Amino acid sequence: MFNISHIITAIPDELTIHFDKGGSQGGRNWQCLDENDRLSDCNGENKTLHSGAWYVEGIYDELDKEGEFYYDKDEKLLYFYPNSTSCKGEEFTSLAKKSKSTHCIPDLIATNLKTLIKFDGTKDEPVKGVSLNNLGFQDAEKTYMEQWSAPSGGDWALYRGGALYLDGSENITISDCHFRRLDGNAVMISGYNRYAHIARSEFSWIGDGAMATWGNTKGYDATEGNQPRYSIIENNIISNIGLYQKQSSAWGQNKAMASTIRNNVMFNVPRAAINFNDHLGGGNSIEGNVIFNTCRESGDHGAINSWDRMPFLVDHNDGPSFTPLPTRTSRNLIMANYNSAQGFDNDDGSSWFYTHDNVFYSAKGFKMDYGGHSSRFENNLVYGDECYGTGDFLNKDLADTFQGNTCIIDETNTSKTIKFGHLFQCGFMFPRQNRYYSKSGTGKFLCGSKEAFTLQEMQHKGFEIGSAIGITPDSHTIISWARKILHQPQHSRAYHKGHHSKKKKKITIVVWLIVIVLLVGSITKLLLLFSVRDSLQLIWERLCQCASFSKASSDSTREPLLSQNIFETITTSTSGLPSSPLTVT
Repeated sequence: MFNISHIITAIPDELTIHFDKGGSQGGRNWQCLDENDRLSDCNGENKTLHSGAWYVEGIYDELDKEGEFYYDKDEKLLYFYPNSTSCKGEEFTSLAKKSKSTHCIPDLIATNLKTLIKFDGTKDEPVKGVSLNNLGFQDAEKTYMEQWSAPSGGDWALYRGGALYLDGSENITISDCHFRRLDGNAVMISGYNRYAHIARSEFSWIGDGAMATWGNTKGYDATEGNQPRYSIIENNIISNIGLYQKQSSAWGQNKAMASTIRNNVMFNVPRAAINFNDHLGGGNSIEGNVIFNTCRESGDHGAINSWDRMPFLVDHNDGPSFTPLPTRTSRNLIMANYNSAQGFDNDDGSSWFYTHDNVFYSAKGFKMDYGGHSSRFENNLVYGDECYGTGDFLNKDLADTFQGNTCIIDETNTSKTIKFGHLFQCGFMFPRQNRYYSKSGTGKFLCGSKEAFTLQEMQHKGFEIGSAIGITPDSHTIISWARKILHQPQHSRAYHKGHHSKKKKKITIVVWLIVIVLLVGSITKLLLLFSVRDSLQLIWERLCQCASFSKASSDSTREPLLSQNIFETITTSTSGLPSSPLTVT
């Protein structure tokens, strides 16, 4: 994102745009579109750079679509094209009456604060034991033209701020809050923090990320402990984020450790829902989440993403070490639809990740490349077009483990020979005791070169010992496997038929399930594989575990909106607006 300094139109039929401020938002883009406008790498001919949508502000002649605006700085006039066709009752504001407009002019909120509440302490004198309950955060100012920088070795840059900003705190609890229509980050946990707890809250229509961390180190040295540690993120619903900044996530972890992300629902995001920009200290837990509709505006990513390019020295219990504690990912239901590749994309050196007992749909399985090692991928159910693809390892003693997994090949878009997995280097990782399924009960493996081997040939080489290939089972069998992995009860048909007293409750569930169907872009593929009732019921049961909101949470009157519209709605003057956030020390 850049600011346009000036435009030169002196030469006929030629326009030159000069940019100045901007460009620090970060994020590399090396993806291209092929001649059929499909996402591709940039090798070969007939490729064009895939940059995503372009947005321009400050051109009066382009004010031609609902929701657009133009501000004339010289005349101090705001031109606005309303996204509405009628006016009703109080919505027909005085401005609309005065102009005799046929459009309904909404209330306009002047925003001048990027942070609404700030906890400002230090490691020696932290802010302790404060709870924020039943609050609404709204209308914080945009931050995408502020100074951004890269916190650590991942691809993403970040703005170090948020509507709620924690720095130097312990045992801060945020529960049953609503974060909506915030143009920057919703929550930033920065510097020294311990046991931040965010629960039963809703995040929606966020310009940047929902929640992010950014700790402090002295280069690679994190032993002073000035990072967020032991954060708990649970039972939240996060959707429709990254409206402006596409390198954003529901939970973005940068220089933090020992985080617990459990029982959340995350969907409708432009990139990964959970992103680890580094693996400082490790010790994280990702458990019981439902994630879908990710990477809707990007590619080369997964629903969860990690990088581990920078080692950090951390003060573990047994002394300083560069080796992080394992990060465990378990019992998650993840749909890698849209442009997601893996359910969990362990990219560029990611090491010490233990991924087990998850259900990955429309996803590639285990990925590990560019020196990643010492990770385990076990007892997962994968339904996708590849079970594993692993790259270079540094040492045979640090090789990864792929064991006890069930992998079903989705042959919807497959016209080639079924490929269950690819070991880019033979002799490092030795997959074993896995179950592979295809419609024909056949398929091959790649080991090193592009030459394909049968299961028997792989086993003769010492790989896939104890593994087997079978014919894709029926949907009820697959559903029962998924229930077992996710620790769900195995309901029978008789159980559902015999409980007529729950008919009303079932109707309510069906209504909710229809909503879920509308939200999930590629759910139709799932419905072709599984029965409608069983597949949607599985999703619903996971959602019931994740989102335990009370009836009051849907009542718009239950919360005072902590936003700048409680100070003053925009008028001809903005002198009444606050000049600083509410600060807690």
